[in-house]
Amino acid sequence: CSEAAVDDAAVLAFWTAQARLPESSRVDGFVLYKSAARAMLIYRQELRHAAMGRIVDTPVPLDPLSPRRLVGVPSVPPIEDPGMPTEPPPMVFAPGEAWRSPLVELAGDVTAKVKWLTMTEQEQLAHVFGDGHRAGSTGLTGAQRYDMRLWRTLLRADVFGPTQAALVQRLRTKETPEQAIAGAMSGVNDNAYPEVVAVYVRTRTQLAKEAHAALHCLALHGRPEAGMLTVAIGSPAALAALREAVAETNGGEHPSRETDVALQLAAIGQHLQAVAAASATDADGPLQALMRDAAKAYATVNRVGFRNQDLVDAAIIDAMAAGAEPVTRLLSELDAVIAALSKLGRPGSIDSDRAAFDATFKELYPSNALGA
Repeated sequence: CSEAAVDDAAVLAFWTAQARLPESSRVDGFVLYKSAARAMLIYRQELRHAAMGRIVDTPVPLDPLSPRRLVGVPSVPPIEDPGMPTEPPPMVFAPGEAWRSPLVELAGDVTAKVKWLTMTEQEQLAHVFGDGHRAGSTGLTGAQRYDMRLWRTLLRADVFGPTQAALVQRLRTKETPEQAIAGAMSGVNDNAYPEVVAVYVRTRTQLAKEAHAALHCLALHGRPEAGMLTVAIGSPAALAALREAVAETNGGEHPSRETDVALQLAAIGQHLQAVAAASATDADGPLQALMRDAAKAYATVNRVGFRNQDLVDAAIIDAMAAGAEPVTRLLSELDAVIAALSKLGRPGSIDSDRAAFDATFKELYPSNALGA
């Protein structure tokens, strides 16, 4: 068996095969679609590791002012025009380290002092990025990056995973299998897949607003991480203006890989601090416009870490600085997820899946299977 053989169809077939087995021969953990899918996706990774000898899955650090908007994550079209690529864009890897889930990093001891995401938002992203708030919890592919070539499996998990959980709960309240299946499946309408994509888009939009708000806070304090956020959310004109300003501090030389990174970052932080302090009165420019947008975002985000008193809280500022890098990665990875899911997440695209899951549920739950 090869990695390529474990595709969306194979994952679904592995789960439906459980339903055709005698009840005494089924593996309890694989009766749930999400558990079966996770087992197959991790098996797929092991096949890849065996073929490659060694997986290399860590981003290459880039110039702090690189026009590339992400660190080690594929560049994707804007959300407004997903482009629907048939294959994922190429990744940039560095050997020797594992991929780090940005969602798990945002739940760390330091970064969690800022409420970047609600528990509901984290749960909605957990299939791709894991859940940093539950010990040992990981996404559908364990601790590895989700391969978006299997976007149908992800959509199925997002829609039919909760549906099956609701079905089992109905069985536990003594509904008949027919009632439980009909009740659980009643929420799976033609727009179920587009609604999943819309959830990812809404979460990405909220996170982008918080990234702007964080830029406001970090720029006011001259923190170099403000430059990272500028690269991630600023317009090309704003980034060009920042590069020119930093070049002036370097005697007219543009930052390069050979330039001391710490000096570059310090210069970036100082310049953005000056722009943030004067953005309300200075002549208009792309950086000033970005800083005004950042200040407006800060005023509208009503979460811990973004309140007026947090602007002078050293622990919160440190937490926001620590969260800047995982937030920029999460934004870029969400772009990749949304671009891939948009290929399938259209009205009516769920028809064949809905029929397959309905039939399999009827085979799995011919009676009140409370042990499922």
